[in-house]
Amino acid sequence: MSSPQYRHTQRIPVLLFIGVTAIVLLAVDATLAQTWPASARFAVFINLMFGAVLLGAWFLSSMTVELTEQELRWRIGPGPLLRLARDEIDAVRHVRDPWWGGYGTTLFGVGFFPPKRWTFRIAGRDAVEVRLKQGGWRRIGTDDPQGLLAALGG
Repeated sequence: MSSPQYRHTQRIPVLLFIGVTAIVLLAVDATLAQTWPASARFAVFINLMFGAVLLGAWFLSSMTVELTEQELRWRIGPGPLLRLARDEIDAVRHVRDPWWGGYGTTLFGVGFFPPKRWTFRIAGRDAVEVRLKQGGWRRIGTDDPQGLLAALGG
């Protein structure tokens, strides 16, 4: 892999703090639950459900975007590295999604809008829309749209 020409990580530190705190509290609950009566175990179940939600929040606490000579890469939290070859890119532009755009239609920061249109973001409404030569687009959410546009030559 070549070194990045552009690299930026958008962070939401509050979500990371909440996620780590939840994991610690769940570990304590799980340890103590072995000695609790059955009626108290329901509280542990509720805590585990709460922990699952907070684990999702931890997953969404950061998004990293990199641009190399060959490709545009991005990753939400510890998720998979997504790639797009630079020669597949037709055009780029800064967009602001509507307040409702993506909220409720995304799962772990990823939304699909048929056909061939995807959005990836963790917070905010700013994104860089990357139009593809074969049709469709990818919207990469960022709190540095001008920096990413400049790196992409847009």
